[in-house]
Amino acid sequence: MIVIYGLGNNDKKYLNTKHNIGRLLLEMFATSEKVSFKTSSSQKSFNSAKKPQINLVYSNGYMNLSGKPLFDFWQYFKLSDSNQENILIVLQDDSDQFEGSNKLVLGGGSAGHRGLNSIYEYLSLMGLKKENIWRLKIGIRPLENKLKSETFVLNSITTEDTLNLNKLLETIQNNKQNLLESRFNLLQNQINTK
Repeated sequence: MIVIYGLGNNDKKYLNTKHNIGRLLLEMFATSEKVSFKTSSSQKSFNSAKKPQINLVYSNGYMNLSGKPLFDFWQYFKLSDSNQENILIVLQDDSDQFEGSNKLVLGGGSAGHRGLNSIYEYLSLMGLKKENIWRLKIGIRPLENKLKSETFVLNSITTEDTLNLNKLLETIQNNKQNLLESRFNLLQNQINTK
């Protein structure tokens, strides 16, 4: 099973900010796949949508506490107990990369991203290792901004950001078979910007 987790803050004032770009891409992908997110009546920490082979999920809480809702999702669907191989892909904002640049990477550190740090705390409980997690890092740094990330991460999504997300979504859709068959090296060739 492939689980795609879009990072973001659920608070209304953060929904359309650069920091939420991972969740925004997840929602766009869900729309393109014609699936809707639902909250379980017994588990309210996350929303999820399901297609054959793919589960889409996002937290109903805050970015810095992303690990617990993902763990709740993992337990709710009993993914840790299954015999099938589960693959986690995290969609995240990356304040070190410029707008329009994307990078699909395997493993690696968090570079101080608190949402990732929170996820990493729960991985062993989910039967996963940090070095086996795929991350799609979406650049959010404005070209002219060389200041700390605090100066732009909570800025509203721009028209340029939306155009970049649409291009990225199109690339993912055009390579969906590579995604479904876990041919991530081919996905990297298409997604990673030079």
